[in-house]
Amino acid sequence: MKSSHSYLAIYFLLFLLLATNLLTSGAKTCNPSGKIRGKEPPPGQCNPENHSDCCKQGKLYTPYKCSPRVSGHTKAVLTLNSFEKGRRWRCSLGKRRQVPLG
Repeated sequence: MKSSHSYLAIYFLLFLLLATNLLTSGAKTCNPSGKIRGKEPPPGQCNPENHSDCCKQGKLYTPYKCSPRVSGHTKAVLTLNSFEKGRRWRCSLGKRRQVPLG
């Protein structure tokens, strides 16, 4: 009888640990992490709709610790478009190739 209570307690603790981990995994906070210098997008590549800002050459921007790392080896850059009819979110893969995300 004692061993069944022990197993029940262990399973309950494992369940609590798993539930806590699942609930907190999506609730990460973002913190400023240094500065990066902006590059002007090629002509026609900036979409200022919906109050979006376009990157300015030389301007310092603040990346956040929760942001994915971007380097010279990054194969894709997310560009903001809009949800208006006929518009889509797209991901630029360099050399002007674009893939619709929606």
